[in-house]
Amino acid sequence: MRFFSSPCAWLIVISAVGSACNRGNDTPPPATDAAAPPVVNITATEYAFEAPDTILAGWNTFHLVNRGDEPHAATILRLAPGRTLPQYIQAYGDAIRTRRPRPDWVRALGGPTAVPHGEGNATLNLEPGTYAWIDLPWHLLDHDQAHAFVVRPRTGNTPPPSAPVPTVSLRMFDFGFELSAPIKAGKHLIRIANRGVEPHHALLFKLGPGKTIEQHKAWLSRNMQGEAPSTFVSGTGGHATGAETFLAVDLTPGDYVLVCLVAGRDEVPHFTKGMIQQIRVE
Repeated sequence: MRFFSSPCAWLIVISAVGSACNRGNDTPPPATDAAAPPVVNITATEYAFEAPDTILAGWNTFHLVNRGDEPHAATILRLAPGRTLPQYIQAYGDAIRTRRPRPDWVRALGGPTAVPHGEGNATLNLEPGTYAWIDLPWHLLDHDQAHAFVVRPRTGNTPPPSAPVPTVSLRMFDFGFELSAPIKAGKHLIRIANRGVEPHHALLFKLGPGKTIEQHKAWLSRNMQGEAPSTFVSGTGGHATGAETFLAVDLTPGDYVLVCLVAGRDEVPHFTKGMIQQIRVE
């Protein structure tokens, strides 16, 4: 897969919520008496991360604070045993230059994103292993902006953090979205899952007054050049098949557009295959 490469398209590695289509429900994880997921703080600047080197396995909420003047992301990759972050950066760069497939020994799991001087969060369940946070593609390739970390097993008798309980679930598939219920205005915890064969993400934009999804699609087709008909709301990093993320959002009434901008080996962005949809938040 690949993403749009223009810096104007920084939103391509983030996901969000929405869909007016309902093809089925994900069963919410059962509530337990365990503690809420701990918060792992990540700070991004141009061009570095301040983040821990080790965290405990299980549910964690990753909170990204962007202190830079550019957008940043902290997409989580799991590395295959014996692989390292420098190896990934080298292999990814080689694949971009030669237009060959990306390394198949990493798995993208999502993660937080943030606009300049903004914040973002994503809650994920991580197993023990070797991982990395990576920034947007040009930050990774031009500045090596990434940070390796290790997830260690939990020990002792302390109950592990419980799974979040979503207010609504979003499925991504090839090529569309499924929402378990209509979204009302207010705070939500969205369970986002990729049930497709191809990697996907979901971006949520709010349309401006009088703007349409056709205008939004035309703007995307111009590689996000010119005046935007919408405002970016929230998102999380790209998801490999089967990956899940929980995203907290606070939505106001209005019309929104949900879209996937990932492009596969055919170099065709998924939104041009129909993975773009308008939703109404009442």
